[in-house]
Amino acid sequence: MAITRIKNNQITDATINAGTKLVDASITAGKLAADLNYASNLTITGNLNVVGASTTLDTVNTIIEDPILLLGKDQTGVAAYDLGFVGERGDSANAVFIWKESADEFQAGTTTGIGDGTTVTLAGFADFQAAGMTMTTLAPSGNVTTALNATSTIAAGSSITAVTTITATGNVAGGNITTAGAMEATGLISSGTTITATGNVAGGNITTAGAMEATGLITAGTTIIATGNITGGNIGTAGQVTATANVNGGNIISEVFNGAAPTLGATGTDSSVTLAPTGTGTVAVSSKRITGLATPTADADAATKAYVDSVAEGLDIKESCVAATTAALAAVTYDNGASGVGATLTADAVGALAAVDGVTLIATERVLIKDQAAALQNGIYLVTTVGSGAAAFVLTRAGDMDGSPASEIPGAFTFIEEGTTQADNGFVCTTNAPVTMGTTAINWSQFSGAGQITAGDGLAKAGDVLSVNVDDVTTAIIGDAVTVKVSANLTTPNIGVANGDSLTATGTVSGATITDGTATITSGAIASVTTITASGNLTTGAGNIVGGNITTAIMAATGAVSGSTLTSTSGITISANDIDSSGSAITVNQASADLDFVVEGGTDANLFRTDAGTDTVLIGTATATTGAILKVGGTDSQMIPVGTSAQRPGTPATGMIRFNTTVDAFEFYDADSWTTAGSDFTVIATQVFNGDNSTVAFTLGSSQTTASCIVSINGVVQLPTTAYAVSTTTLTFTEAPLSGDVIEVRQITTTQTITYISNSAQTASIEAIDGVATVEIVGDLNPKVTGTQDLGSATKVWTQANIDTAIFYDGDRSNTVSLSAPTTVASNVAFVLPGADGTSGQAIVTDAAGNLSFAAAGATITSDTTTNTNFLLYFASTTTGALTAVKQDSGLIYNPSTGLLSAGALTGTLTNALTMAVAGTGLSGSASYNNSGAATFTVTSNATNLNTASTIVARDGSGNFTAGVITATATAARYADLAEKYASDGDIEAGTVVHFAGEGKVAECDTANHRGVAGIISTDPAYLMNSDQDGVALAIAGRVPCKVTGAVNAGDLMVSAGNGMAMANNEAAMGTVIGKAIEAHEGGDGVIEVLALMM
Repeated sequence: MAITRIKNNQITDATINAGTKLVDASITAGKLAADLNYASNLTITGNLNVVGASTTLDTVNTIIEDPILLLGKDQTGVAAYDLGFVGERGDSANAVFIWKESADEFQAGTTTGIGDGTTVTLAGFADFQAAGMTMTTLAPSGNVTTALNATSTIAAGSSITAVTTITATGNVAGGNITTAGAMEATGLISSGTTITATGNVAGGNITTAGAMEATGLITAGTTIIATGNITGGNIGTAGQVTATANVNGGNIISEVFNGAAPTLGATGTDSSVTLAPTGTGTVAVSSKRITGLATPTADADAATKAYVDSVAEGLDIKESCVAATTAALAAVTYDNGASGVGATLTADAVGALAAVDGVTLIATERVLIKDQAAALQNGIYLVTTVGSGAAAFVLTRAGDMDGSPASEIPGAFTFIEEGTTQADNGFVCTTNAPVTMGTTAINWSQFSGAGQITAGDGLAKAGDVLSVNVDDVTTAIIGDAVTVKVSANLTTPNIGVANGDSLTATGTVSGATITDGTATITSGAIASVTTITASGNLTTGAGNIVGGNITTAIMAATGAVSGSTLTSTSGITISANDIDSSGSAITVNQASADLDFVVEGGTDANLFRTDAGTDTVLIGTATATTGAILKVGGTDSQMIPVGTSAQRPGTPATGMIRFNTTVDAFEFYDADSWTTAGSDFTVIATQVFNGDNSTVAFTLGSSQTTASCIVSINGVVQLPTTAYAVSTTTLTFTEAPLSGDVIEVRQITTTQTITYISNSAQTASIEAIDGVATVEIVGDLNPKVTGTQDLGSATKVWTQANIDTAIFYDGDRSNTVSLSAPTTVASNVAFVLPGADGTSGQAIVTDAAGNLSFAAAGATITSDTTTNTNFLLYFASTTTGALTAVKQDSGLIYNPSTGLLSAGALTGTLTNALTMAVAGTGLSGSASYNNSGAATFTVTSNATNLNTASTIVARDGSGNFTAGVITATATAARYADLAEKYASDGDIEAGTVVHFAGEGKVAECDTANHRGVAGIISTDPAYLMNSDQDGVALAIAGRVPCKVTGAVNAGDLMVSAGNGMAMANNEAAMGTVIGKAIEAHEGGDGVIEVLALMM
């Protein structure tokens, strides 16, 4: 531990740590020298006197028990120190709360000092907020910003502002008085300018030279006086309210309210003014009128006399019209104006308005238009232009019938003053709400006519009362109805006795309405022009039932039943008779109930059924299927329309389907044309020709156009029209291809019959059509390129191959080996190949059960002198008979025709010289070898990296060389795709999806799932065909970057998206696929690698 020394009553500059302590009373009159660091708790039980320049406490929390802190201790004489606290606030000015001695007041604000002197200078004052302040007198010369609570007077020479409340038992006086709470005083509240409070303002008298505003209550014991505005939530005074400007308040309570022409108003939107007497008090208007009332909408609304009069009459009475139409106006045009306001009827030709019902109208007169063919034009109009030889007449909707508001239309009534027919008649608008001007029909009906009601047949009139004449024998008035008495006997030539609740007739019963419990017609007929109703049964024998509406519980008829409506609660039975209707249709289930309609067949109980519960039509079944509105059951078939192309409907509609016997195929109409059902395929067929330096015309295998063919010579694509043209099956060049030129023609066609399938992966998939067990191929099934395709794979094999002859080609495809069965086979033969290779010299043998294996075999030596054939030399142990052991040395080959013997290596002595000659383009040199000859062969060449004819191409030090046209078969490439140049109208960015745009050009594809899509613009092709042509490089096959949009999974089929991009569509139609996604894309727009291929 550290060393502690005591010298001359001092503890020297040694550190006292936690392991050292001062023994009690060990220091008497000494002192601690220099610094003292004490790392443990220190407790002082006595007093601590610190005498120094400053005391620093670096503690997080300082806790002081003393409730009163003494600042400025031992000051004497005149006070000169500021007393208070300073708080540091980081980068902001320090906060200060002090007693400012020089101002003799408390101050709160900010300072740039740190309180290290005897005074503090404030940089600015801060707001002070408290729940309340209580003081004897507040008389500042500036502003007061606080809640004020004084037991005496609050007086300020300038403004008084409080966040919450101003309260005083005396007076409150200031220049401006503002509080966010309430202001209360038992004395005078006065302001030189404005009193503003968000709470209440209450005082004995309230006086201001400006405005007084409060969102709460303004209350005065006697008088409220303001030269400006008085605005408050509630305003109340026991005296009077006097203002030279406006008085605004939620509630205004005053003994007297005076003004030259006072107005009670409300501010804001949709605000109300309320007069609220208390108890049994009333609102008196001193026998004066209340005017300006709106049309009432609620039960408690006040109403005008005109409104009350109209309601009393049951009508919305409008000003009378001079005349009313009796027919539609001739040739006019309607303008609806602003939803009816200002709407006009204008003549289509110049000329004066013709007389209306014999009345010649003049300008401003009202006329009722009620007979327009378009009833929305009807209404009350003013004549705004009478019309003349130079101007057309114009009628404008009257302001009280223009639909503003819409409630003025229904029930409107007007009286017609003049007219040959309509004079002194009243008309009412029978249109019900809601009304939309310019759309809703506005109909009128005659409501009254002076002296026009007279008693007709069977009626009697006494004053304003009409009565029905009855004899009280057969008929009587019972209640409000005319009734045939029960005791009445009705006898006519066609009607027998009719009494009680039954009607029996042997002739014809005719009448407007026949109503009965049970009606039985034994013969004859029931003929009614309106309604036949029976609550029981309605039965006829051989007669007929004819009625407008026929309603009965059960109807049984052997004759004809005719009517607009047949109704039965228990069923209608029709036996071998017709239903005759004079209307346009017979409606079953008119009430839209869940009742089925069934037609039974001879053996099928559900030959035809309508299922009302599912709105489904069923044929041959009683079970509906969700989503099918027509369902046909059974196991037979349906017969759709059959006909030739010439017999197609004259006006086809989308969705029509038929069988076309001209093309022997189903076809459907798809909005603009008839389309044969099936799949269309875009097929590229290839034909190859050879040039001979003279022929310019070549015959194609199918009819084509110049635009549908891509022609190349020696791999170089030719320009359409410029180099060649195609007409039907003839390809014509502008000049004859040279001898040896290879001409390749790629023909693009659309077909429903697949003749050739290929893609860049050298794979193709053909699936049988649903319901068909096999796929039939007409013609040969060939690979696209010789020797590069497989038939089947390791995971997908053919179960059985049925072949007449299997032909196998040799390595150079010049000769074949074929396998075939004999012409006649007695029974099926099956061979099983060996499971492993045999040893050298063995032969394949059979075990007579078809199992083949390797075993030793004999051979017979024969002579073979085939011309110019190389033979391997074999060595045997015998020269005659069967060979059982034959050995071969592949390093020694002999050709009998040339006499040449080839060996992998020669050693020993040669009798004759061995000579080697070197010949060929770019090569020279020779040498010989024998016992005494040279042992080194030297060959020279003219190889160069320049583009020089008849030289061997050599790369320079960077691996590059220069050449003209190179014709070669590529087996590897530095980059990813094979591309070909195509013409375009401008640059197209790499990765863009394009389509064939005509004239041999491509353009950015603007259609989703486009069948005319061409492919993807290549980014950096490995091999570029037709490179000299202006245009863009179109990827033909291989890996290529592609712009995509939307989510994509690796392996998805890619089609055009319509914006130069591709999108995933694994249900794509043939001819729309441009490739397969190599990588995934989460969504949005981006670029991914795609394996380019056209499908």
